[in-house]
Amino acid sequence: MIRFILCVSFLFWFLVLGSPLLVTEWIIGKFNPDVKSRSSLAIVNWAFRNVIRLAGVKVIAKGEERIPKDTAVLYVGNHRSYFDVILTYVRVPRPTGYIAKKEMEKAPLLSNWMRNLHCLFPQLLN
Repeated sequence: MIRFILCVSFLFWFLVLGSPLLVTEWIIGKFNPDVKSRSSLAIVNWAFRNVIRLAGVKVIAKGEERIPKDTAVLYVGNHRSYFDVILTYVRVPRPTGYIAKKEMEKAPLLSNWMRNLHCLFPQLLN
């Protein structure tokens, strides 16, 4: 339970104290969107690596050498929890985006980081 509290606290403070980084990323994106994508990925990877460390998780990835480096790849997860996003994001070798549920778009600060990482929020058709 203490590890869960540490992880949630870290993510909360990352979102709050990282808000100036969002402004910086927005400014960078106005001049060079590619640099913004790479820097946002590096910042979020740093945060996710810290969450994994705080959670005490040892990640063992099998078969990464078979992932093509020169073509698009589709990763499909079973999403048993939100933690699988954290685990998989640090293992993806290049900028990527996730499809997130619509409700995640309403989360302040988090949705901004998700947009920086090219996450998609599908719109439901009526």
